[in-house]
Amino acid sequence: MFKLSSLQKTTPSPITLIPQSAFTWNLDNDWQFLSITNIDPTYLSDLDPDNFNLCIYGWDKEPKEFVKIFKLNSLEFPLNIKLSEVKFKEIIGKSYFRIRIYDISNKRIIRQSKSFTMAPDDSRGSLLPLILNPIGNKIAELDLDLDNGPVIKISSNFISKGQKIEARNLKQIAKSDPIFGCSFWPSVLKQIFEGAIDNIEQEWSQNWLRLANKLYPGNLETDRNNNLKPIDGKDSFKDIITNLIDKWIEEKGFDIELFNRIYEEGDLS
Repeated sequence: MFKLSSLQKTTPSPITLIPQSAFTWNLDNDWQFLSITNIDPTYLSDLDPDNFNLCIYGWDKEPKEFVKIFKLNSLEFPLNIKLSEVKFKEIIGKSYFRIRIYDISNKRIIRQSKSFTMAPDDSRGSLLPLILNPIGNKIAELDLDLDNGPVIKISSNFISKGQKIEARNLKQIAKSDPIFGCSFWPSVLKQIFEGAIDNIEQEWSQNWLRLANKLYPGNLETDRNNNLKPIDGKDSFKDIITNLIDKWIEEKGFDIELFNRIYEEGDLS
């Protein structure tokens, strides 16, 4: 095995792109296994399998990194990576991976994918990805990066009475519990919409402003660059954030679920 630095330093041009459409992958809801389930053989069949290897390179914000190597001459799908075995369990911030194919003799990378955010299927492509993070005995917290946008951290180390509460259970609470939904999410959404309007040129901000325009239309307009901006200025937009949050809660059904739990079931437990 070679050191990680040899992969990082040996990146001459040109390198052929392995497009997103050429492979499939998934991450389980407990963030335990990253699996490459298939790769288009077009990107492998012309290579001498004795001279080339495939590797998965992953990293996070810390930065923490891993490289998992698979030999082309014995490649079998799915390619499963147990994240704890590559010391990539306590992830800090967003985490990413990419596929690389390199020449064994000189470590030269000849093909690679772009980088992808590690996220389970139901969070992939979301405006607000849910990621695993060691935040202690909190269900979740917001991480708002004004350059790259928001993510929600789900606790990976919530311990009560000596027992760990699994992240999948905390994630379910964050996504579906009406008490959590009507208490945690309004504060989070307020911070995100305020951050978006104060950093209006960022791509993530425009995505959130498009959501705002859908939830509560009539307060944004398109400029000559096809970007959304507030019709009456930033302060006027901030004044309607409460309306946006009400509409979001209504769409998610948290208000009705909370009402039913109190008045029909008589139970807040």
